Amino acid sequence: SSLILSPHLFLYNRNFAIASSPTMDSVFSEASSVESSKLLILVPQGAEYQAVVGAIKNIPHPPVILAIPVGKLAVTKYLYNWRQNNPDFSASGVILIGLGGSLSAEFGLGQAVSLESCLNYQNDQADQEQQSDRILTNWVEEKLGKNIRRVQGLTSDRIIIDASEKQELGKSFNRQVVEMEGWAVLSFFKELGIPATIIRVISDEVSQSLPDLSKIYNSQGKLNAIALSFALGKKPIAGYQLIVGSLKSLKILNQITRKLFSSSIKPKRI
Repeated sequence: SSLILSPHLFLYNRNFAIASSPTMDSVFSEASSVESSKLLILVPQGAEYQAVVGAIKNIPHPPVILAIPVGKLAVTKYLYNWRQNNPDFSASGVILIGLGGSLSAEFGLGQAVSLESCLNYQNDQADQEQQSDRILTNWVEEKLGKNIRRVQGLTSDRIIIDASEKQELGKSFNRQVVEMEGWAVLSFFKELGIPATIIRVISDEVSQSLPDLSKIYNSQGKLNAIALSFALGKKPIAGYQLIVGSLKSLKILNQITRKLFSSSIKPKRI
């Protein structure tokens, strides 16, 4: 349940685009290493995007970064429109980076995780599952080492607010992290044959209930800052805990992004 603390307007270069690419296995089996400049990085707009951009602004040959809207439907529409408007750019891989909520006591505030898979959770029912690309996920984990752990993700159509519901979802579906865009991103790039994986940093724990954030995003996945302020004010203690946790997690998000793109490591096959 990623949270955006401030709205941010992102202007991208329309000379970039996504084109059909080789199959997932051929992309990396033919490459000597993952080149960061050929990756496409997706980050929820707002504070998460700012944390990621701040980490890589000074590196040579940075990857293309897009600030995406929040939620499965909004991000799917955004990606389809972006692709139609930009038909020539070929990405060797895609990494979705942002915050997420814990569904397990084993994964606490600030823990970075790589999502091996995402289960679609829609209208209180779970159906299809999408897998992250194995080689790209291995590359991420080699780069980040002990700073990251592998989990199974649940992509929800709404922010999970109650601690009791988080605990129940974690147990019912054997999932450790909940977020709102992963399944849609994996599905979209699977159709294009482009490898994709997901990195999340825990911003709220499984035992932590949140303020009612159900109305802070519009149908386009954009934050309503007034609605956010109102929601935080109605539950000041929970709101304070969420802000403190988010700030800590954003700092870690910045740190792991900087480490991820500090140098190039050859992806390992298992």
